[in-house]
Amino acid sequence: MENIYPFYPVIEKEDLWKSPLLLLNAMFLVATRCRPGDVRERCQELFERCKLLELLENNKIVLLQSYLLMSIHEEGINGSSLSKEYIVRACNLCGDVGLTTLSGSNGTVQDTQHRVYKKMYYGKSLLNRLFWISYCCDRLSAATHGREIYFNMNDVLVDEVSGEFQHLQNFVSLARLVERTLWARYRPVHGRSIDEHLQDDLLQWKPIGEIAHPWLDLVHCYTSMLYLRCKVDPVASDQEVYNLIHEYAKRVLSIDELWFQLFIVGVHALLHIRSLSSLLANDSGSDEEMKKTVIQRLKNLKGKWWLAAAGLKMFVDQST
Repeated sequence: MENIYPFYPVIEKEDLWKSPLLLLNAMFLVATRCRPGDVRERCQELFERCKLLELLENNKIVLLQSYLLMSIHEEGINGSSLSKEYIVRACNLCGDVGLTTLSGSNGTVQDTQHRVYKKMYYGKSLLNRLFWISYCCDRLSAATHGREIYFNMNDVLVDEVSGEFQHLQNFVSLARLVERTLWARYRPVHGRSIDEHLQDDLLQWKPIGEIAHPWLDLVHCYTSMLYLRCKVDPVASDQEVYNLIHEYAKRVLSIDELWFQLFIVGVHALLHIRSLSSLLANDSGSDEEMKKTVIQRLKNLKGKWWLAAAGLKMFVDQST
């Protein structure tokens, strides 16, 4: 959990062992990804257990916390759909308990630092974090799953993330860039926005704080490639675009494999690189080396993610 907590601070650390069974098992589910070897079967067992415990839980805050963790899990051909489903459930609960406006509705009573729900006190900081984690999951899921976004931020009135959660602040910053990329490049044509500063903001993005985190760098590279691949023109080639894609691809492949094990976005980044590999190098040797590295990463991840195993099979079958 120490590796995941900076980006998914869904609990207060001091309350860890007071957590309900559902939330504890959701934490075991995400922590299992850090174990060596093939963990897919064990993760699926824990996921199924969480689904059963979910039936016994009626505290919406606990459900919200658990759904955010459960959404990290993607197994099988319907894994991405299930992940999106749990993100939508979490976003819906944000509205149910008043987190979208901190309005004190539906059993949530406001004071200066706490909210009360089901006769339990929850710190304002925790509830604020739960909203922003839901927001980040919503935007990132829309990109990786090719789906619609849930929150309309014009309807939301929420404080920014506290400075003590710097990694989450950076995650929110990247999620906003994902959102802008989707609006400018991936929406149906009639709904697209004109964002003249998007490319500069993407290329110049820097994390808050002195030390960059490898997972934040991975999300940044993924978002940049998501944007740049829309600028690829097979007729009028732009070498600058190809060079930028190549640069971000190399950065992705230099990131420690641990950060590909914990979150599915790393697998999506690898699949983008492999599908664009014919455009990524000035010479065939470099191109082939990059392809081999991607295939090796997918082999290493096939015991962690169904998508990695499926992508590996597709690319290996393609080459035979």
